[in-house]
Amino acid sequence: MKLSEISIQRPVLATMMNLALILFGLVALTRLPVRELPDIDPPIVSVLTVYPGASAAVVETEVTEKLEEVINSIEGIKELTSESREQVSSITVQFDLSREIDVAAQDVRDRVARVRGQLPDDIDEPVVSKQDADANPVIWIALYSDRYTTLELSTIAENLMKERLQTVKGVSSVIIGGQKRFAIRLRLDAEKMAARQITITDVEQALATQNLELPSGRIEGLEREMTIQTLGELKTPEEFNRLVIRQDGNAVVRLQDIGNAEVGVEDERSIARFVSKPAVGLGIVRQSKANVIEVARGIKQEVERLLPLLPPGVETMIPYDESIFVEESIHEVWVTLGVAFALVVITLFVFLRNVRSTIIPCITVPVSVLGTYMMLAAFGYSINILTMLALVLAIGIVVDDSIVVLENIYRHIEDGMTPMQAAFQGMREISFAVIATTLSLVAVFIPLAFQTTVTGRLFVEFAIALAGSVVISSFVALTLTPSMSARMLKPLSGVKHGRVFNFFERGFDHFQSHYGRLLSWSLRHRVAVALGSLALFCATAWIYTQLDNEFLPEEDKGRLLTFMITPEGSTSEYTDRMMQQVESIVSGTPEVLSYFSAIALGREGPGSVNEGFMFIRLKEERERGVRDVVGGPNGLGAQMIGTVEGALAFPIIPKAVSRGFGQSFQLVLQEQDLGRLNTLSQDIANKLRASGLLANVRSSFEVTKPELRIHIDRDRAAALGVTVENISRALQVLFGGLDLSKIKVDGKEYDVIAQLNRSSRLTPADLDRLYVRNVRGALVQLSNVVRYEEGAGPTAINRFNRFRSSTIEGTPMGLPLGTVVAQVEQMMADEFPGVRYAWAGETSDLKEAGQGFLFVIVLALIVVYMVLASQFESLLHPLTIMLTLPIAAFGAFGALWALNGINMLGEGFYGWANYAPDPPAIARWLSAAVPRIPGMNINLFSQIGLVLLVGMATKNSILLVEFANQQMQKGKNAMDAMLDAGLIRFRPILMTSFSTILGILPIAIGWGAGGESRRPMGVAAVGGLLTGTFLTLLVVPVAYTLFADWGARIRGRRHAGPGAASTAITGIALLLGLAFPALAQESAPAGETPAAMERRGSFDLARCLETAVAQNYDLLKARERVRQQYGAVVEVRGRVIPNVGVAGRYQEQKQDLNMPGMESETSWNIGVEVVQNLFAGGENVANLKSRRLAERAARSEMEAVLNDVLLQVRERYYGVLLARSQIRVQEQNIELLQEELQSAQNKLDAGAVSPFNVLRADVALANGRTPLIRARNNYRIALEELARVLGYPPPPAGREETLDVVGELAFEDYTPKLARERAAAFENRPELKQLDLLRQSQERALTAARGSYYPELSAFAGYDFQNDPISDDEWQSVDGWRAGLRLSWSLFDGASTRGRTIQAASALEQARLDEEQARLNIDVEVRRANSFLIEAAELVQATRKVVEQAEESVRLARSRFDVGAATQLDVLQTQQALTQARDNEVQALHDYNVALARLRKATGELDRFGDNAVPDENVP
Repeated sequence: MKLSEISIQRPVLATMMNLALILFGLVALTRLPVRELPDIDPPIVSVLTVYPGASAAVVETEVTEKLEEVINSIEGIKELTSESREQVSSITVQFDLSREIDVAAQDVRDRVARVRGQLPDDIDEPVVSKQDADANPVIWIALYSDRYTTLELSTIAENLMKERLQTVKGVSSVIIGGQKRFAIRLRLDAEKMAARQITITDVEQALATQNLELPSGRIEGLEREMTIQTLGELKTPEEFNRLVIRQDGNAVVRLQDIGNAEVGVEDERSIARFVSKPAVGLGIVRQSKANVIEVARGIKQEVERLLPLLPPGVETMIPYDESIFVEESIHEVWVTLGVAFALVVITLFVFLRNVRSTIIPCITVPVSVLGTYMMLAAFGYSINILTMLALVLAIGIVVDDSIVVLENIYRHIEDGMTPMQAAFQGMREISFAVIATTLSLVAVFIPLAFQTTVTGRLFVEFAIALAGSVVISSFVALTLTPSMSARMLKPLSGVKHGRVFNFFERGFDHFQSHYGRLLSWSLRHRVAVALGSLALFCATAWIYTQLDNEFLPEEDKGRLLTFMITPEGSTSEYTDRMMQQVESIVSGTPEVLSYFSAIALGREGPGSVNEGFMFIRLKEERERGVRDVVGGPNGLGAQMIGTVEGALAFPIIPKAVSRGFGQSFQLVLQEQDLGRLNTLSQDIANKLRASGLLANVRSSFEVTKPELRIHIDRDRAAALGVTVENISRALQVLFGGLDLSKIKVDGKEYDVIAQLNRSSRLTPADLDRLYVRNVRGALVQLSNVVRYEEGAGPTAINRFNRFRSSTIEGTPMGLPLGTVVAQVEQMMADEFPGVRYAWAGETSDLKEAGQGFLFVIVLALIVVYMVLASQFESLLHPLTIMLTLPIAAFGAFGALWALNGINMLGEGFYGWANYAPDPPAIARWLSAAVPRIPGMNINLFSQIGLVLLVGMATKNSILLVEFANQQMQKGKNAMDAMLDAGLIRFRPILMTSFSTILGILPIAIGWGAGGESRRPMGVAAVGGLLTGTFLTLLVVPVAYTLFADWGARIRGRRHAGPGAASTAITGIALLLGLAFPALAQESAPAGETPAAMERRGSFDLARCLETAVAQNYDLLKARERVRQQYGAVVEVRGRVIPNVGVAGRYQEQKQDLNMPGMESETSWNIGVEVVQNLFAGGENVANLKSRRLAERAARSEMEAVLNDVLLQVRERYYGVLLARSQIRVQEQNIELLQEELQSAQNKLDAGAVSPFNVLRADVALANGRTPLIRARNNYRIALEELARVLGYPPPPAGREETLDVVGELAFEDYTPKLARERAAAFENRPELKQLDLLRQSQERALTAARGSYYPELSAFAGYDFQNDPISDDEWQSVDGWRAGLRLSWSLFDGASTRGRTIQAASALEQARLDEEQARLNIDVEVRRANSFLIEAAELVQATRKVVEQAEESVRLARSRFDVGAATQLDVLQTQQALTQARDNEVQALHDYNVALARLRKATGELDRFGDNAVPDENVP
């Protein structure tokens, strides 16, 4: 029993199953984490190494190269990049998605540990870390004040706020950005050090020996012990100032003699401000599975509790908060979800016009949505923008299955069934289509599981959410929907509808009638529709080429990022002045709420002093969007470029999916030679600047950083006893600054940093005042052993996959990223051939996304085809269904293209109205009237919409094809079947399509937070569904009938041999036979033919009917008569089309026949003539129409033969089942008689009966064997009769085989209605169609006969070439055109025309009489078949009751006989009566089935076993 039938019979079970989905979904909803994007951990491992004071070149050589060499040997590396800049080596290792991130990180740590001994001793230990998607702060808190320094703010943040904020639930860690951490700074004076013979080595040694605290043991008394604490550490600047550096006799040199100690900070170069006030930022990093919204709320509540504890004048503000956008986006998605649900409900009510009917499919939405939350929780996913987006898309999709089920049930109720009967019948018809549409949609998302890119994995949760909701909706449609329909819907008899219902009903009927006429026209003009579809496909391809490509659309998240870069060599003071100019611009922008700026902020090591960035938070209520704030002649971008002249400053709009902080365009040049790399980098960067494609173009590799290169005179140094290490160490500490010791304050450890004071290191000449100690302890002035020169070095040395590289980045200027990439690729190929380059950042993602999208689309198409082929058991039906896809693609691409054109127009009007000087009023009117719709191109979201469209667009085609198949199974041809399918499925297709479209429409409109980025997905889906719905209703029926004709042709050609199969199976067999002949030979045992193999199968009724259709000789002859009539049509048609003839003559004349004096001669001529009959009194046209009608009559005759054959097969098949059942009845009788004989023998042995009883039982048993023998013989005869009707070939000589017939006689409850069956017979009987066509044919024949009374006119044209001799040596060649008219008129033909006319008129009258007689005979046949069926049904019921009574009689007779109340004769008589009753029962069942088959034949019902048995028109 099917799930749907169980649900209809057990409504409580169906309700509880769906309530379970709701219950567990609600539980999952309360526990799912909320975040902006899905939780993905990219397999990226970074290695950060800090080498204090080292240049980029030194860092590359000493650190990066050695680490890269060992890391490169790790398996599964996809991309290996590194950056070597001043003091910092940063290596990033990106692994394939197949690698586990933890294992990959462990491999990197192992390789780094192996090479650690080869790295410089002064480096900080390399830090190996995994790049976690959740490691970025979700909220930044600005702690700012104009009364306190950054150091004091940093202390407040670290000691007061950090630990409190870390205790908030869901917080992983707190980062203090822009922090100036406490440190003790030792400011040294070079001249004072020289005067007192002190070097930096002496200071370093003093700190190492005098600033330490070691465990000192304990004093253990007899009763008490004391821990000894030696207070050897220095705690305050005063104590450091009194530190003894060197003692020479009584002379003591203290630190205060050569400099001073003071409270300072670790990093003096970084600067942070909030709204131009000193500030630090506290970045909140949440735990991986924490709810970002709840974390943000908890942080804000904790900050409110901390405010009273802050010193006066210290304020807090949140300049960056991801939770705001996440919360707004999730809220907007919930709103969109509600709007979509409301639109779907309204749509359903408009179509169904009934509250009860509307409620049933609407129940699907909450069940599916909440059930999807349960599925998300099971997979460990989260509630995020993408999963919620999937649920919005699902709103219009999940109701489709329930709509289809409800509509089909409702249609049967309209036909007069009760709701319960309609539910059972409707589910039997529609369950397959529901499962097929569900599987095809789910199959579309299977390829996403094979995506190998990070962006592809982003949408896995989206795919799971959407596919899960569709699967759950299918479950609801198969369980709850039919159960509710069976009980909530009401019978329609006597129901009166209101005005609204009737208004919509008339409208739907009007549209349906128009569609019916349009569909009929399309089916009659299939070539025109096919050509139109081909033109549509070409237009789709052209539109696709006009669309631009980009990776992700920009999104208004209410925040901006601004980057600023000053020239290399700039100091932090200079960079700060430039940043203040940027702050001035930003603060003057009315849409800006707050901003947080920072310079030299440490990211992966010490920051660069020539780089700064700014977080900008915009006001929630503002007139301009983020694009207008940034763009335009008055936007932030233009102001920064025009005002900040000493730096490159540019704002960046965040993308929908964040992919880092860089610009979107990133071109990576690879070249080992740094000189050539610099030249290439500058040339290409200049080309890009001049092209106008990009703004803010910069190269990551520039040899512009000022350097002071020190050359050591090694000979002089050796002579003076100075080592290179002493020189380098002195420069490293005094000029670079180095932490030489530590200090502990309040349980925390801070650095003690020694460095020359700023006045001692302003110019290169300050090097001359430095001294180093030689090996003999004497001081040597540094200028005696070194010389220096100024130069320029690289800012940073990047490497990409082991090659030195330079990344050129920029921001596209008004063009999509894909267009810029295409033009740059062309430029590289034309102007820089042979240059090795790659793409990075968003550009790389764009390239990978394009390739991944193509892979997903192709794989999705293959999977959908395989799923549909498996479901329909056909290779052609999936092609018919999938023709919808290019039609839907036309709508998707066309919608994007059209809206992109509107966007370009809107951008122009907006610029005219807002940027032009003194614009006219019409400019503002046009700007308000024409909207700007950005993002209408091929991007990641529109690609997902196209993938979604692959699944959604096929569902309407599935409904059409499935219903058409059902109609063809009932005996209709492809044209009629598809016409019925289109008209019957018109409303449910419109209902499901409009509900889906309106469900997606809010996404296509794109309102609310994040709506702009999601809009391309909705536009692609809505545009594709619109065209896919309306054009599918015409194109798919045409394709279906064309494929059916093609299949009929193939079957017609293969009917020469028996056993022809369906088109799909035959096609597969043919392909296998051609491609794998060896396999075909091995598949059959030696010596067996296909017919012999066919015999091994069992024959049920379906196979018997299929075999007869393929092999019955009467049908084969009828088919040949159709071919014969087709040949007659072809023959007559030749008389009305031009006839072309060629005539030639060749003649050789002997000498004796020539004239005297002439020798033997030859002559020849050739002529071509075209003749077209123009008028023949209508004879030719009438003859052609007559022959065509005769051909159609032959097809109707074949349908009649087919009905007769199917009836004969059923009668013979039921005869076999009757004979077999009679054998079973007689065998049961023999068993009873054997039991009675054994019982009599046992009683005789016991002395209870006489031998006469045994003898009578034995005689009864012998008499019982005679009917069994007759029954078995009847069974053999019935099998032979069945084989004859089937056209079943006899077995080979010497081999006995019989048909293995399976099946049982059953009672199919059918209530005959004479009026309905008479109407069906007059409409369907092929004999009536045949006679009507023959009558029409005779009418045309009469017209043709009368045509001989009229003249015949024809036109001719020809070309002749003739070559004849004139004399012995002369020949005449004549050639040329000829044309004219030819008229002939038979004035007297001996009355033969009149005779033919009389014969034709008589034949016409006979045809009319035959038609009337046939109608009378058919009426009698239907009445008789109806009476026989009623009688047979009554006999079945009566005989069943008699069998029950006879069985009870046997039981009672035996019981009475056992107690002596009855005789043995009584028992034998009751057994004989039981056998007769059983025989009567099987005979009644046989008669009933035969009567039902005869009624089916009488009504002209051609079932599915006649599918394509009759060739279509114009098929020979």
